[in-house]
Amino acid sequence: GAHSLLNAHAPEMVKLVPSLPLDAGVVPTPPLDNADAERRRVLEAIAAFLLSLGRFVPYVAYVNDLQWARDGTIDALSYLLAMRSDATGSKFCLLGSYRIDDVAGRPVARLIQPGPERPAPRIEELEALRVDDVAGLVRSMLGLAELPEGLAARVAEASEGLPFFVEEILRDLLEEGRLFTDETLRIDAAASFLKRAARVSKDERRLLDILAVSGRPVDSNVLEEVGGLPKQAAREALQILGEKQMVVAIPGERERYNLAHDRMREALYASLAAEAQTPLHLALGRRLAGARTAAVAAGGRWETLFEAVGHFGQVLDLHGPEALLDEAERTAVARLHLEAAVTTNATGGFSIGVSYLERARSLLPEDAYEREYELALAIDHALAATLIPLGRVDEALAASDRIVEKAKSVLDESPGWEARILAYAALNEYPKAIAAGIEICGRLGLSLPPDPNRLQIVFLLGRVLLKVRGMTDEALATLPEIQDTRATRLIRIMSSMTAPAYVSRPYLWPILIGNCLTLMLRHGRGPTHALLFTWFATALNAVGVYGASVRFARLGTRLMGAPDGAAFLPKLYHAMGQFVSHWREPMARSAEWCRNGYVLGRRVEDAEFAGYCHMGWAKARLELGDPLAEARTTA
Repeated sequence: GAHSLLNAHAPEMVKLVPSLPLDAGVVPTPPLDNADAERRRVLEAIAAFLLSLGRFVPYVAYVNDLQWARDGTIDALSYLLAMRSDATGSKFCLLGSYRIDDVAGRPVARLIQPGPERPAPRIEELEALRVDDVAGLVRSMLGLAELPEGLAARVAEASEGLPFFVEEILRDLLEEGRLFTDETLRIDAAASFLKRAARVSKDERRLLDILAVSGRPVDSNVLEEVGGLPKQAAREALQILGEKQMVVAIPGERERYNLAHDRMREALYASLAAEAQTPLHLALGRRLAGARTAAVAAGGRWETLFEAVGHFGQVLDLHGPEALLDEAERTAVARLHLEAAVTTNATGGFSIGVSYLERARSLLPEDAYEREYELALAIDHALAATLIPLGRVDEALAASDRIVEKAKSVLDESPGWEARILAYAALNEYPKAIAAGIEICGRLGLSLPPDPNRLQIVFLLGRVLLKVRGMTDEALATLPEIQDTRATRLIRIMSSMTAPAYVSRPYLWPILIGNCLTLMLRHGRGPTHALLFTWFATALNAVGVYGASVRFARLGTRLMGAPDGAAFLPKLYHAMGQFVSHWREPMARSAEWCRNGYVLGRRVEDAEFAGYCHMGWAKARLELGDPLAEARTTA
């Protein structure tokens, strides 16, 4: 039912909604190597969940003010449109609204245009109110059966038929006592609202300014604290502002308020001088950061991380780190940015994640490794890993160099070495990648032969087979999760070495796989266990142990749907199609493995293994004597 639907998509969606309740054993999937592909995978999961939910219960989702929507929101809506043709039986309706005069140059422009795999949404343009419509609205607002001569026509002309302008002009005229004059009305809803805002009390204006700076609904207790108002005074001010239809209460579990219209927010925020905006951004950022501390201490989750980071970012962009109170606050804000980066990177938003990490690093003192060792190390760890998928390899190497130089232990160093290996591999400098891997593995206590011979390969693979002789497939498939940090580091490092070894030092490749399996059997399931089982089957086939290889191929395919295996599917399909399947299955099955691996590789933008799978697909079709038309058209 719906619960199983949630569990099916939760490993991706939890990256965006950390508070999502997950069943035991359901964990977030590891990110893909390609940033854009990881982002698409998360968006596909969100769209599939929302569309599938419509099969259980009919519902409508409404997104207002799309002209302000950021790229992420537009991307999610685009995926919903693109996938709706596959949502047979779904009773899901998506509605959105935007200002037609505020589209150019904004992300929403992409949404309303048809794409190669996405039809354009159905668009209904709402015309401006006519004089008769304005007259009906004004009569409703004033409670009058008849209007003064010419009033409706003058308001319609001044407002250009926009309902919000009609309401603001009328309220302004009523408050100033000019409703029944014959003067010509000038359209300026922003000016009308600012004049109305200027006539409220000091407490009411303070709350309006906070809401304008926030740009989002604000909890009542936050308004009280940031505004410096007693609880009763804040409630009375909010009630009056609500009666004036300047502020609205937001339905929900918490008592929250927002400005009644985004035009109000624009006008108010623009009217505030920078020296007035900065203290409010700081106060909101500090209050939201304090909420994080309280939530974590209570064992709960904190959902306002990006709001807090956004407010501090506004201040830092204008005034730099000196705007913060002291070094302690700069360190605390750096921690917030690190947390935001980790959360963002989990969704594939590596570009934004790097910007958070660079901001975090800029907030630390020059001697950060001496004064804030754990924080400085965590930031550089994340930077080194995040820069590589973005192609910023030289910067990743610089971050890894800092880690290796400053780390206090070999375990702390090892992520820097892993980043070095991946960076060298990205530059096709395979000997450097292998040398780095051998060095750090040695320092972690595992000696790897630089130039192994066949006897060493056979001995290591035989030792693994001996270890698993008394273990059932079920025991191997359900190994406990690894807890030993050193073993985890070694498996990650040796897994990152496999591609350089396969290309430039093939006898080292089975040594790496055998050692990873040995560590996994000793310490528990590692981060790439599905792929490692399949690679081990490949290594066994290479030395002629065909019978035993079947077992490990079966384990790999059994686990490929698990979260730990999802990120490596193109590699796994490549191994099955090119090196494993054909020993025990018809050649047509090898062609199928390779074709599906090619499709998966294209989907996650793993160009390397998409190419390998395409080559294997064409080769298998040739050996079968089948036509190459499909393989040729996709080349």
